[in-house]
Amino acid sequence: MASQSTLTCAYFSPLPPQRSGIADYSAELLPHLASQMAIDVYVDAPDSIDRALVGSFKIRPIAGFLASPDLHLHYDVCVYHMGNQPVYHEQIYRALQRFPGIVVLHEFDLHSFFLNRSRDSATYVREMGYAYGLEGLRAARRQRASGQDVPMGKYPLFNRLADVSVGVIVHTDYARRSVLAASPRARVRCIPLAVSPPDFLEAPDQLKPFPVGTIVLASLGYLAPSKRIESVLRALAQLRHAAIDFRYLLVGEQVPGCDFTSLIKELGLSDVVELTGFANEDAFRMYLKTIDIGINLRTEPTGGEMSGSLVRLMANGRPVIVSDVGGFADLPDNCVIKIRQDEAEVEQLAGALRLLIADPLARVRYGDAARRYVAQELSFPGVAQKYAAFIRECLE
Repeated sequence: MASQSTLTCAYFSPLPPQRSGIADYSAELLPHLASQMAIDVYVDAPDSIDRALVGSFKIRPIAGFLASPDLHLHYDVCVYHMGNQPVYHEQIYRALQRFPGIVVLHEFDLHSFFLNRSRDSATYVREMGYAYGLEGLRAARRQRASGQDVPMGKYPLFNRLADVSVGVIVHTDYARRSVLAASPRARVRCIPLAVSPPDFLEAPDQLKPFPVGTIVLASLGYLAPSKRIESVLRALAQLRHAAIDFRYLLVGEQVPGCDFTSLIKELGLSDVVELTGFANEDAFRMYLKTIDIGINLRTEPTGGEMSGSLVRLMANGRPVIVSDVGGFADLPDNCVIKIRQDEAEVEQLAGALRLLIADPLARVRYGDAARRYVAQELSFPGVAQKYAAFIRECLE
């Protein structure tokens, strides 16, 4: 039995230098999983991978795996990391369908993946029919015929993956409940998103490019409407009218079609809001040390994801304001400040910011509680052990 010997694992995931949060996460997780099982890593283009990040793992092409039907028999289990970017996950999805194993859903809303795949539109229609019957078929046909928008949150399209997989790993209990509600026979385990401890807790003064006394606020990661940046900017406009000294950093790339520049100008915030663009890992770490308060909002319904930027802020002992939705709502109340997503959202956010800006001790309390929670619950060694235990449980 697998429990009496070393597990052998075929591990499918994007890896750096691909610009994917899943790629970065896998690069950190793999060395810890290697203490629990023997791993070969499968990627689209092995020659492009930053091998320094994955150590001594054998890096193999997914195309070779698909072309050798018996190759999967050399492994006890296949682990597949699924996300919404077809460019990184198309071949992973094809392998998952042919050789089911453990699928890691970093978010359960995979509608964008199926909608944007380069294959024929019949695949999307078929997937909608599988998951949602006649209603799904009709919605998909309307979309393909007229380009009519489909409410993606209503049709997250994880069903087939959950149904065929030996096991499903998600990062929040909200995601676990959501998957089981649609696929009650699936074996689903919530294993939290791990995060590494920070190199140091406080930023040296030379890293802070702002006047002493200025409070630095930030939202980190891809900038999209789902991050509710517009609500943040409107709350900041209220703070600006109150003559509160702050700077707000938007750290990350704006998704196509998303541009906050005109709203920033309209609200009179051009001199206190900075769009940094993409930040590499060194720059990202610098921003983590520079920030006094993090803001990490999401539009409901969510895909049950946990934000890597959020847990890294928490690991660095930073207070963070989050939306009281999805997996964020499951976080302990003493670790983050939760904002309801209703008509008073902007006023709630402005009030929470005033509190944290005016009360340094409150920032310390939330930051210390967040750091303790991360240390106790989100360590990479602990998460790797949970992966191995769940895999053995599924195999047995």
